[in-house]
Amino acid sequence: TITLSNVLVGVVWICSGQSNMEWQVRNTTNAEVAIAAADYPMIHHIEIKKNVSSVPLNDITGGEWQVCSPQTVGGFTAVGFFFARELYNELKIPVGLIHTSWGGTHSETWTSHEAFENSDEFKNMIAGMPALNLDSLGKVKYATMRSKIEKWQGSFDQLTNTADWKNSSYNDALWQHVKLPGLWEQQGLDGFDGTAWYRKTIIVDAAGAGKAATLQLAMIDDNDITYINGIQVGSTNSWNSKRNYNIPAGVLKEGRNVIAIRVEDTGGGGGLYGDAEDLKITMDNKPQPLAGDWLFRVESVATNNVSVGPNDYPTLLYNAMLHPLIPYAIEGAIWYQGESNAGRAYQYRKAFPLMITDWRQQWKQGDFPFYFVQLASFNSANGNSNNGSSWAELREAQTMTLALPNTGMAVTTDIGESNDIHP
Repeated sequence: TITLSNVLVGVVWICSGQSNMEWQVRNTTNAEVAIAAADYPMIHHIEIKKNVSSVPLNDITGGEWQVCSPQTVGGFTAVGFFFARELYNELKIPVGLIHTSWGGTHSETWTSHEAFENSDEFKNMIAGMPALNLDSLGKVKYATMRSKIEKWQGSFDQLTNTADWKNSSYNDALWQHVKLPGLWEQQGLDGFDGTAWYRKTIIVDAAGAGKAATLQLAMIDDNDITYINGIQVGSTNSWNSKRNYNIPAGVLKEGRNVIAIRVEDTGGGGGLYGDAEDLKITMDNKPQPLAGDWLFRVESVATNNVSVGPNDYPTLLYNAMLHPLIPYAIEGAIWYQGESNAGRAYQYRKAFPLMITDWRQQWKQGDFPFYFVQLASFNSANGNSNNGSSWAELREAQTMTLALPNTGMAVTTDIGESNDIHP
């Protein structure tokens, strides 16, 4: 006997894209207020587990429907929840959200093989794509990254005991020299995601010894734990927050002191970056610049460096995280993505409409509504009218996509926060 309970009939929306759609309610502004009021038993949400596949799959790897409540809503897609809340308050009918997204992904990974084959823009690309064995490709990817690390820093042992790397007594004579601030991709370690350390020796005079001080580390992508002389003085889990740590009295000694920073990068750029003037230590009200030469060493490689990632080949997320949903009856789709395609913004004029048309053809439910969010007013790479802006060029491609029937764009250039990619 199989018993199904709490079965609703209403509208179901696909919620997809990259980290902006992935962003959870608990991380939004005034989250406590929204969560406390989220008693909406007619709103249900399911998150599709992250997965890649070289061939279209017929089932998902996990996940379950959750009823919207203050106990569950914190883990919902924020954009999806606020959209569903608005729909429910207006229509008073059940709303289902199927959340299938992955941070930092390109639109091409969400598009089917057939769509590329029938596209003048992309048919040569897909014709040249090899038959994929993801396990074998993952091993090749790891071997390539390991070779790059060994060439860059002389040796690499994934199982190295790094517990001593924070201590002032540790011998770092063989470590690589780097210039900070600056992402490690810009210094020769492109493509590396994982965990690495920075160390720097500073000299403290008698006036500053033993006193409380402040340490500023600009920004770190993504997460850090920071030590001085082996004592933890701060940690932050945020890729775009300035680090300002208070050093307790008694930590700094007269003479040689060592700052050690353990950095975990989960994807994209990695390391310590930002403005040089934000990299300093202030002792006895006297700032001492820390920009310039630091020591660096890789501790471990992230799983996305040892396995095939969603952007390594087209179609991988369509196969694993979208195809299993077809032909589930849907009202439409909402989409928040584009940042990862900005490097090829002009091509997005073709890639984005191709994906939308592909989804509609695969679902065979007509030109269902497809609504998307314009790229926010985030200052990417100092883009402006003088330098040019890949983000502005991608916004233009998004606007041109409105030529497709039944599409809509949420305009965001007049709202949000220019210093936050997740406004």
